[in-house]
Amino acid sequence: MNTLELDQLVKKISQEIYKYSDNHHKRLTPMMYKKLFIKTADGNGVSKDILNMLDVSMFIDNESMRLRLEKEENLSKLHHDISRKVDTLVEQTGLYSKKIKNADSIEVIKNKTSDYLSLLNISKQGLLNDKKSLEHISDMIFRDPLTGLLNRRFMNIFLKKEFYRQKRYGSALSIMMLDIDKFKAVNDTYGHLIGDKVLRSISKLLKNSIRESDMAVRYGGEEMVLICPLTNLEEAKMLAEKLRYLISKLRFQVKSGIFSVTVSFGVAECKKEDDKDGLPMDTLSRMDDALYQSKHNGRNMVTAL
Repeated sequence: MNTLELDQLVKKISQEIYKYSDNHHKRLTPMMYKKLFIKTADGNGVSKDILNMLDVSMFIDNESMRLRLEKEENLSKLHHDISRKVDTLVEQTGLYSKKIKNADSIEVIKNKTSDYLSLLNISKQGLLNDKKSLEHISDMIFRDPLTGLLNRRFMNIFLKKEFYRQKRYGSALSIMMLDIDKFKAVNDTYGHLIGDKVLRSISKLLKNSIRESDMAVRYGGEEMVLICPLTNLEEAKMLAEKLRYLISKLRFQVKSGIFSVTVSFGVAECKKEDDKDGLPMDTLSRMDDALYQSKHNGRNMVTAL
């Protein structure tokens, strides 16, 4: 059996295995692939000698790594494992070359090793590119390009998940909205570029001042929302007061001098009965009412309802 015949046999066995997988609606695992490979090869009259010639273990390793590449997230660990696998393959190739005298067999093994290494390099690069592409697409869909904060679309996804957790486990969950006071006057007086700078500075302060479990969102215009899991109304109000104070200390340089801005907050805590289609709509309504009260009562303050 020459190299071409061996390759054709491998392709035929692989096709039968994938056909079995599709017909039985089963996802192939490395162990399942190994069993099916040996069973299918035997059904095609492939002797153990030819199986050894095909280098089944290497072929199975190839498929095992391919399956893993589809779902691997830890790239540094994957790189380490690939490097270790490559070293093993190089060593195995040398051992097989000593044991097997048939020139075609040695050539098959070398080709399989080369194919395997190429697959790893392509798959690894493809995985990196895919992750970068997905991150780029995700940013386009869910992130506000000006401030770097997540947007309203993502807020609904995150809030629905956290609200479900709050209802199931009885944990606290609070939401707050801030609005930059008289922001239109900032744009009218200093221009929209300075207004954008104000938005970016406040957004950066928010991201640096909240916990990893909290979520900062640009809701629209000069409004931003914070979602705070495991935070009751009193704790959320304290956080809002802290942020209000920090924002008031920001300074912005323009040609005519230095200016500052203030913000108003509306804070509310989620309740189970606020549920409407999986979202705490009544909570959002109370938060909006609280913000209106802060604005109506003089701005630069926090109101919790």
